[in-house]
Amino acid sequence: MLSSPFPKHIQFATAPVTAAGIPTLLPAERAALSPRAAQKRIQEFAAGRNAARTALAQAGFTEQQPILIGTARMPLWPDGFAGSITHTATLAAACVASSNSVKALGLDVEEIQKDFDLRIQERIATTAELSSFPCGLYSETIKTLLIFSAKETIYKAYYPMVKQYFGYDTVALECQPEQNCFTITPMASFLKPVIGVGAVVHFVQTDDYLLTSLWE
Repeated sequence: MLSSPFPKHIQFATAPVTAAGIPTLLPAERAALSPRAAQKRIQEFAAGRNAARTALAQAGFTEQQPILIGTARMPLWPDGFAGSITHTATLAAACVASSNSVKALGLDVEEIQKDFDLRIQERIATTAELSSFPCGLYSETIKTLLIFSAKETIYKAYYPMVKQYFGYDTVALECQPEQNCFTITPMASFLKPVIGVGAVVHFVQTDDYLLTSLWE
């Protein structure tokens, strides 16, 4: 399992995505899924909600309140809390904090894929972003996945503030390998007022996963 990348005021939890022993969904959560949802989708959704409930309990919220789906498929958190949920085919993770203690909070996990299709690189990363990595330390797959994951984390963190979709070209990233993070330059005018000066996306690499996180 992954260790928490967050400071102590932000709670973090993980849950495995498995075919056996699917975590129990609350009735309203199950109703929020399509009746035609594939079993794998149900497993991933349930694992994410399980991780979110664990993180909420760590933050002191123990009520069995459903975590429903809002606009842009963002989770709807209990009043007074902010958070983020992510999952791969094998692992779900969530982070939660008091909404008084964070302005923005985002999390993404990606599974390291041996057969990763690098053709998506041109859609999600610029030459400058890829060139910001130290020469020879990261494979093209890892660089592309890290940039993809970082931009997913940025979207999750700031969508609740701007309430509009924004794509991969609306921010520019620069790798800071000594700090294991990316600095962020907002390219879209509507993001400039909300992304704080000095905001960064942190990243962690394990044997199997890449994790990116953002809080401010």
